[in-house]
Amino acid sequence: MSKLPAKHRKRLGFTLVELVIVIIIIGIVSAIALPRFANASARQQLSTAATRVIADLELARTRARAASQTVSVTFDTTNDQYQFNNIGGEATLIDLGESPYRVSIDTARFGDSKIASFNGYGVTANSGVVTLSNSSGQVTVKLNANGEARR
Repeated sequence: MSKLPAKHRKRLGFTLVELVIVIIIIGIVSAIALPRFANASARQQLSTAATRVIADLELARTRARAASQTVSVTFDTTNDQYQFNNIGGEATLIDLGESPYRVSIDTARFGDSKIASFNGYGVTANSGVVTLSNSSGQVTVKLNANGEARR
C-alpha cells in the first residue's frame, strides 16, 4: 500500500488558529449583546413592577367596593415596599426591591401621605402618584380621584 501525498489527505479536525478565531468572534458578539440584554431585562422588571402596583391598587379598590369598607395601600419609599391592608386586618407586604422586580419606589404621594385609601364606594380621598425606577429609567403610576390606577 502506498501512502497518499500530503495534499490529498483528508483534514479530520480544526486547526488551533481556526478555533482561536471562532472564540474571538463569540467574545465580540457576547460583548455587544450582553449590555443590550441587561438593559432589556431591567426595562421588563420596571414594567412588571408598575403593572403589579396598578393591579394591587385596583384590587384594593375592588375589595373596598365589595365589602363597603375602607381598604388602604401604604407605601414605604425607604425600603421599596408597600403593604396591602386587607379587610379583617390582614396585611400583604410586597417588596419591589427584591427579585423579580428589583426597582426602587422613588416617590409615593397621595395628598400629604404615602397611603392610598379607598372608601366603600371604591373612591380615593386623594389622587396621587407612585414613581418607580431602576437602571433603565422611570415609570409613574397615577391614581385619579375616581380610584382608577394608570401609567
